[in-house]
Amino acid sequence: MALKDFMVKSNVQMMGHQTVGGYLAGPATFVIDPATVGDDTGTVEVKGNLQVNGTTTTVNSTTLDIADINITVAKGAGSAGAADGAGLTVDGANATLIYRSTGDKWVFNKAPFYNSDALLVASDLSIATDATPAGDGGISYDPSTKQFTYTPAVLSGLTGTTDDITEGTTNLYFTNTRADTRATLRITAADIGNLNNVDETGVANNKILKYNSTSSKWEVADDNGVALTDLSVTTGSASGSGTLTYNNSTGVFSFAPADLSTYLTSETDTLDSVTGRGATTTNDISVNTLASTIATGTAPLTVASTTMVSNLNADKLDDKEFTDIIAEATALAIALG
Repeated sequence: MALKDFMVKSNVQMMGHQTVGGYLAGPATFVIDPATVGDDTGTVEVKGNLQVNGTTTTVNSTTLDIADINITVAKGAGSAGAADGAGLTVDGANATLIYRSTGDKWVFNKAPFYNSDALLVASDLSIATDATPAGDGGISYDPSTKQFTYTPAVLSGLTGTTDDITEGTTNLYFTNTRADTRATLRITAADIGNLNNVDETGVANNKILKYNSTSSKWEVADDNGVALTDLSVTTGSASGSGTLTYNNSTGVFSFAPADLSTYLTSETDTLDSVTGRGATTTNDISVNTLASTIATGTAPLTVASTTMVSNLNADKLDDKEFTDIIAEATALAIALG
């Protein structure tokens, strides 16, 4: 049998089986049409694996049956990101079931149903939050209203320890050790206790720290108490109830001294007012004129002294006139010889 190429320029009908040692080549559109020819009927049967190498595979059948129980899409994708967008699309309804690698989930763009009942989705529910849980944590359904009712569990009286809590990395629960460590860090950062921000020049016994606003530092100074120059003081006249008040809005102390309007620095009294305070005194009394209005014969003035008093003028002595005293003195002198 000669092995030669041949060409048939008309239809060829062959009876029996044909064996091809190479491949079948044809035009851009290659048609296999089993009987009855021309009416899209008949069956093409491939006894073996079918591999279609191309970009598009179109099946214009009204019924598609696949015996395989698991269909693989995104074949050859090396990661979830490479398979992102794989799924099923229903033409005309724009209904899709798409895989999304973000969140590793299937995404429906239509509400899913079971038979004629919609499956629950968040937008289909009317949910109210109960801020005071009390109950057994059960869910009940009312078919007349088609509403679910959730009775939260009773959460009061729960017991436990922090050992049962999974602790995070930022908001930690309190312990004495953590509090002590934190306090030490903050005190160290603030330089408290070592006077790093204080000028220690001139440190000595009985010195104090006084703030210097010019240098913005605490400096060693003498303990001179509170001077008027340290205060904002206004000196007023003596009046008031003797009280000291402070105005925290102005930072000023106000002192209202006692009323001293009746206080005397000197006093002049008459002898009768002095006598009324006490008839006896050991002090000297100096007067320009000593006059008495006491009745005659009652010894208005008694001098208990042997010292001679010069220039003592009196109208009478012991109720006697001056002439009477001279006469008696002369008579006495004559009697004594």
